[in-house]
Amino acid sequence: MENSAQREFDERGFIVLKGALERAACERMVESLWRVLEETHSIQQDDRATWTVAQPRGLKIVRERNLLADLKNEAIVDTIDILLGAGNWIEPATWGGPLVTFPTKGPWALPSGCWHMDYPAKFDPGPRFALKILALLGDMKPGGGATLLCPGSHKHAHRLIRQAPNNNAGSSTDVRRKLAKEGIDLMKDAYEFIGKAGDVVLFHPWLFHNGSPNVRAKPRFMAEQNINTPAALKLYH
Repeated sequence: MENSAQREFDERGFIVLKGALERAACERMVESLWRVLEETHSIQQDDRATWTVAQPRGLKIVRERNLLADLKNEAIVDTIDILLGAGNWIEPATWGGPLVTFPTKGPWALPSGCWHMDYPAKFDPGPRFALKILALLGDMKPGGGATLLCPGSHKHAHRLIRQAPNNNAGSSTDVRRKLAKEGIDLMKDAYEFIGKAGDVVLFHPWLFHNGSPNVRAKPRFMAEQNINTPAALKLYH
């Protein structure tokens, strides 16, 4: 798996692990999130009238209480080791930040704004220096608020970095503007990360991505985690 996973990550900018988390673990995490939503926003699972906030914020107690710790498991850690190198990444103090999107009225449309990278397009620490983990905590169908990924877009960012003075191609907006001048449409082949509860994607910090509207009948629950090498921590934080 090692070489194929590395090649896929380097070429597409992301790798999907089907069934990386057990469904029971996902259900536990979702139950915890419902309790937090009721505590912080008075959002109740069995009362749709309380689902008035599309994307609830201020959920830092999820990390403080380590409620998504099940995001760390052997399959995910093994894949991080393959991509970043065993012993070459920093263990997070707590695992798992929440991403919650409640349903809104349709129709679904591809978002035009907010496409971004997680890290600025500067420096050149090597091909694999950090990654983001996103885990589906419930089944995800098209139009259900999935994260959208632009395959291969990290390579455009890396190219612009190498061409830029001081290896600094700027922010996500700067990179998008430069690529648009070259006639490159990042969103043309956007990949909608859908699947079953427990599916996980790991992607490059220079990969352009975006959220999307949830026009389905149920909320979208995901867990996220950034993983850094010491080089990334020094350069970007």
